[in-house]
Amino acid sequence: MTTKCVYVCWGIVPKINEYTKYVSKGSIMKICPKCNIEFDPGKWNKAFCSRKCSNSRTFTSETNKKRSLANSRAYQRLSDDKKKEMIEKRLSTYRNHTPANLCICCKSLINKNKHNMCWECYIKSDISLEARGHHFKNYKRLSVIDSNGDSVRLMSSMEIQYYEYLEKNSIKWKKPESIKYTDPLGKNHWYKPDFHLIDTDEIIEIKGHWWNNDKLKMKWVIEQNPSLEIKIIMKNDLINLIRE
Repeated sequence: MTTKCVYVCWGIVPKINEYTKYVSKGSIMKICPKCNIEFDPGKWNKAFCSRKCSNSRTFTSETNKKRSLANSRAYQRLSDDKKKEMIEKRLSTYRNHTPANLCICCKSLINKNKHNMCWECYIKSDISLEARGHHFKNYKRLSVIDSNGDSVRLMSSMEIQYYEYLEKNSIKWKKPESIKYTDPLGKNHWYKPDFHLIDTDEIIEIKGHWWNNDKLKMKWVIEQNPSLEIKIIMKNDLINLIRE
């Protein structure tokens, strides 16, 4: 007989199920269905080795049906006053819902937010314009017309300076077309340059700072499009160009 064996001295032989394991004649041990540890079921024929395993067990669908049926039968045996009392107690424990929030402009139902406005009304409000103006206060943007009469959006002060240089020297340019390239992972991307000079057929890219991801992107674009003449103008190059 092993050291794990425990003699049944209570005079009660527990029921045998799939988790029961006989060690030797006259003694019986169980295996916890939760942690698979061998344990002594004791006088009360415990199904689990500890309270932790008992509380963290997961019920099968068959067990849940039995529990639901037993609860419904117990509820049906209650009096009407007791049922009403239980319902009122359950409702009192529910978390109170917050009152409905209405947009201060269009009075539509919205989720709670600090402006008390829906998204459509917030975009049109002065608060949104002020917030966007504060976000873009360090950026200069300008809509211009190229030599072909198309509208072009300039997205930085350096692009505006280069545009003024082109207009001052009567250099024809147009809105550039997007260039397709593929990264090493095989994913397709589209690169949109800043300017396309018509007479020299040059593609101009204005860069204020040469980030590492920009270097990789331009490397892939130039390698995969050898027929295009792409020229990159940095901040110092633009200053020297304007001074000439």
